[in-house]
Amino acid sequence: MIPNHALRFAAILLLCSSVTAQNPLEMKRTVTEHQLMHDKGRAREGLKRLLWLHGAMKGSTLRPGGTTQLCNNGRP
Repeated sequence: MIPNHALRFAAILLLCSSVTAQNPLEMKRTVTEHQLMHDKGRAREGLKRLLWLHGAMKGSTLRPGGTTQLCNNGRP
């Protein structure tokens, strides 16, 4: 005989899978939301790179010849 909690778990699993499989619009919206989160992550990484570059450029000085040289801040 199957334990009662195993039957309850199987029933809930079956119910949830049948509910999500019936609405294709929900699946499409989920994919769109996933893409939005991916795009936000890429934008955040781009902003972090820009902020790092801005900080690195603050530490740079101009040589008399017109070339830049980074101050000794530990990064190339």
